[in-house]
Amino acid sequence: MKNIDEILKKTMFYSGTGNPQLYAKVMRALSEYTGRTIPFQHISYGIHSDQESNDKFPNYPLIEGKDIIYCQCMETLDLLLESIGHIWALKKQYLANSVKGVFTIVKYRRADGKRPDEVNRLEMVIDLLTHCGLDELMVVTPHSEKMAEYCHKYGAKFREIDPSPLFRDFVKVYVPQEKSHLIRIYSPDAGSVPRAIKLAKLLGCPVLFNLKNRGPNHSVTMVAAEEAEIKAKTKEFQEKYNFSDISYAYADSIKGMIIFIVEDEVSTGETANTAGQLIRKCEPLYLSILFSHGVLTPGWREKLFYKEPFDKVGMTDSIFRDNKKRTGGKIHDVFIDSVIAETIYHSLIS
Repeated sequence: MKNIDEILKKTMFYSGTGNPQLYAKVMRALSEYTGRTIPFQHISYGIHSDQESNDKFPNYPLIEGKDIIYCQCMETLDLLLESIGHIWALKKQYLANSVKGVFTIVKYRRADGKRPDEVNRLEMVIDLLTHCGLDELMVVTPHSEKMAEYCHKYGAKFREIDPSPLFRDFVKVYVPQEKSHLIRIYSPDAGSVPRAIKLAKLLGCPVLFNLKNRGPNHSVTMVAAEEAEIKAKTKEFQEKYNFSDISYAYADSIKGMIIFIVEDEVSTGETANTAGQLIRKCEPLYLSILFSHGVLTPGWREKLFYKEPFDKVGMTDSIFRDNKKRTGGKIHDVFIDSVIAETIYHSLIS
């Protein structure tokens, strides 16, 4: 293992304006892991009178030759542009040796090329970031495996920041040990299967999957699959993820079980509610849903909690929720600073 003091001498830490509260906690956790106090370097944020950015790096002479850890929540287009500007400046203007980006979420993560008639904006973003100088990307629960694929294509390392250990702890809070044999992890679509399997492996329980159809304007409906497709998908998932205990979510496999849905994000809340209402008809003993990202577009609260399908909702703090997005206890906050810090630490010493 490399000497941590030598590593930190060559490393500087910066943060964008996306979710700085979370990244302050990440630095405290990373300080615990390293046994050293790790501060963020200062960026002087500013805006010109014409509303153009006027960000400055007061300590820029220290950057040359250093390895940079750049933290950001790339939730909006403005934060994407901020990230591009900062990464370009760190690498191309101030001559950092390397730039590693730590992002809780990436803009255009869903536009990953699945539909050929749409612009592949995720690949565009990865292309832009790497062209500007990004050498490694660390992301909390990427929407699909395409993100890692595009990083490889454009020469950047990729690390997934996986909140599954935290979700395991969430499950253990609400399920007594004597009922743990009733736990089933539910994947509402093929894209969520790898996330469901990761959690199921930690809990030692089966996975149930369903399929959904994404229509015009990204509207989503659950679909009843044909038996041939169910068999083909089951075999595909078992072989691809080396996990045999996965099966289609028939009503009989849900009745009387403790069901935890895992999703990468919630935006309108409508898709999650649809899945919840569908499962409720199958009479589970308990139903909960876990989200890595709370995007939470206007009207989400009414749609997500319509007819109250969930006994509990878990959501990480990858995106900051202010008082207007609080729920009076309906959402269990899952704090992810520890797994982000752990991933950064592994990157530093690797």
